[in-house]
Amino acid sequence: MTAGSYDIIVEQYADFQLPIIWQNADGTPINITGYDADMMVRDATEALIYELSKTNGRITLGGTNGVITLNIPNAQTATMPVGTFYYDLVLTDTTGFKTRLLEGAFAVREGDTHP
Repeated sequence: MTAGSYDIIVEQYADFQLPIIWQNADGTPINITGYDADMMVRDATEALIYELSKTNGRITLGGTNGVITLNIPNAQTATMPVGTFYYDLVLTDTTGFKTRLLEGAFAVREGDTHP
């Protein structure tokens, strides 16, 4: 399976949440019970900008409904550098098989209003 392409935009000082539904070709959700998930955001030099994972609580998985939710609280978006970076989202099933599900640009826009 080739990774899908989706560009993400995050705004500084705002909470970010993005639900993604992983589906079969016929539109039925893929059961991701027991899966793990990791997403790395890197700059052009491959330096790590931010990491989301099931382990760090930035990714939640919905089990039988195939929902993968990315969560970044405003305290974290506030510290992100402004710019356009790149990411990929990898899911690992219960046997250790890894699927690179999504990839794309990860843009952080400057926020003007903050506490």
